[in-house]
Amino acid sequence: MAYVIDMPPVVMQEVRDYEKATGRSLEPRIVEFIMQELRRRHSTDEWEKKFDSLVETSTSRLRGTAAYKFNRADAYAEGEFA
Repeated sequence: MAYVIDMPPVVMQEVRDYEKATGRSLEPRIVEFIMQELRRRHSTDEWEKKFDSLVETSTSRLRGTAAYKFNRADAYAEGEFA
């Protein structure tokens, strides 16, 4: 699968200069960066699922009214910034 990345000409010139100077392509590094981002995102999603599950199981034992949910209007005196 191919992707086209639209970069400013100045950046493309820097890429060409780097590849010419080092004799190495930046493509493997770009692919590795994308893979790291996808792994990080997957890990984050898994952590959030576990955290949500923990919150759900631990709050099910709580009694009383629902937890306070922040409302920006509560931070100001009545009528201010209305």
